[in-house]
Amino acid sequence: MTNLAEIFSAPFNWCDRRCERCPLSRDCPVWRADSQRRWVNAAHGGDPDDWDVVPEDVAEDMRAALGQLLDIAAAEGIDLDTPLPPARIVLDAVKLRRAGTALATSIAELGESVAPAAKRDELVRTATVLGLKATRIASYLSDVRPSDAWDADAVPNVLLVELLIRQVREGLVLTPAGEPAMRALEELNRIIEPLLARLDRPRALLGKLVERRCAFAVLYRRIEMKLDLSRPIGTSHRRGTGRAQ
Repeated sequence: MTNLAEIFSAPFNWCDRRCERCPLSRDCPVWRADSQRRWVNAAHGGDPDDWDVVPEDVAEDMRAALGQLLDIAAAEGIDLDTPLPPARIVLDAVKLRRAGTALATSIAELGESVAPAAKRDELVRTATVLGLKATRIASYLSDVRPSDAWDADAVPNVLLVELLIRQVREGLVLTPAGEPAMRALEELNRIIEPLLARLDRPRALLGKLVERRCAFAVLYRRIEMKLDLSRPIGTSHRRGTGRAQ
């Protein structure tokens, strides 16, 4: 790719939809569209969070997405009525999806053993996002996805998964009942490591992309710095494995 910033896609492709905490939200078309919709609902005297309103908003988004899909198919001459070929089973993809689900489930089962409640909620949210990203990355572990889709979507998600693994590990270290969840985390990390080994070039570009204010690089560095500041004195981190030493 000639444009360094093109190696990462728009923020909404790799975010975790926590817009109220995202430093990039004001530059994100998804956040702007959602904010405008909420403003319109409120201006008409409605509650944007009312469950009589939310499903219709979701349906409207689905109709718009379907319309775009039909337009793209027509432009590229794709017959959507043609049966799909049999899906090839990719063992690594199956393992990655299962590992992400197992981690999220094992952390949710910790329940009251994680205290205080704020720490428990944050750990569950982070593990849930990690599991969802693992599933997303698994969809790229086949030969039917174009390489530019891997660069634009899977690469930033793999890099974020590396940080999320660190974040979950640090949350589990001081949890007495966290051993099963830690084993699930290490299994996920074992599967992710070969993918991280493929990312030498994009990792090397992060510094240059920070200088160019690339949205992903700025966010990645911000999360990385937060994790470094929260690490106990006397520990270090070996990049590429996610293991504390």
